[in-house]
Amino acid sequence: MCAAFIDTKGEASQIQVGELPTPDYGPNDVLVRVEYSAVNNVDLFVRSGAWEAHTPFPFVIGRNVVGIVEAVGEGVCEFSPGDAVWSNSAGYDGRQGAFTELVSLPQERVFARATQDASGKEIPAQTYAALSRAFSTAHLGISRLGGFTPGSTVFIGGVAGGAGSTLAQYAVASGVRVIGSASPRDFDWVHSLGVDEVLDYHRNDLADALAQVAPEGFDIWWDNSGTNDFSLALPLMAFGGKIALLSGMNSDISFPAGALYTRDLQVRGFAMPGATADDLADTVSTLNKFLGWGNLQVRIGEIFDLADAKTAHEAQEAGSLRGKIAVKI
Repeated sequence: MCAAFIDTKGEASQIQVGELPTPDYGPNDVLVRVEYSAVNNVDLFVRSGAWEAHTPFPFVIGRNVVGIVEAVGEGVCEFSPGDAVWSNSAGYDGRQGAFTELVSLPQERVFARATQDASGKEIPAQTYAALSRAFSTAHLGISRLGGFTPGSTVFIGGVAGGAGSTLAQYAVASGVRVIGSASPRDFDWVHSLGVDEVLDYHRNDLADALAQVAPEGFDIWWDNSGTNDFSLALPLMAFGGKIALLSGMNSDISFPAGALYTRDLQVRGFAMPGATADDLADTVSTLNKFLGWGNLQVRIGEIFDLADAKTAHEAQEAGSLRGKIAVKI
């Protein structure tokens, strides 16, 4: 079978595309024929070695699997060949990754995916690949913070990105007021998602502008940029507010401690690799509902072929594309 893999951790130039043996699958495993995957920042971290992970070489890259069941082990009763499925558990915990024609996964980390919305319109596999990781991050990250409270106010830094735009739509559907920051070229896209206010994140007076649009403070602060500027965030929080810390792996964070504890604020870290099988089951159930209702939008920056896996990783690192990078297997 054809796959994109590495023999050592390092730069994107290490990625090779070639033939590897078809994977074995055990009695409780599901063999999936992959249709699409996507490139996420965690893929870059695992490939480069920035994220400590067991990667048996040759190691197939990629986490996100959107495909069709090819075969099942004798102990699998929930799936049959031909079922449309999703998994976010390839390329993790010693398992081979998603950039391959066939991948073997434990049945508890494989989930049925929606293929049509309520009107009978097809949900393309590439759409599911582009949305699923971002929605999982948004849904589980907010769950860790205790969920949305209708009528509350959330700030989303980098709201035009994959996770940011998905979180914004989730928040709007939950009755939450959304304030975001983005590049001016993305303002129209962001407003189309129902975001109340969007500000240029390059503004020198961003703190003043945010204070003006949310004078009562923010109940949730979610910054996708990785800057983790607590000197900006903490004075703008409402009493008892919550801050998500989910990016900026190599950033050295400092914050005004007094502003944190005197306002009864919480900071909660979250990363998708810590998601349990139950977490993912809850996520995909919610995602399927949203897709069934037909009210989730996604931007796909480009769809690369498997043969261009190296270029896809380079594009993710460069941040040169507006929208999710999908990979057709």
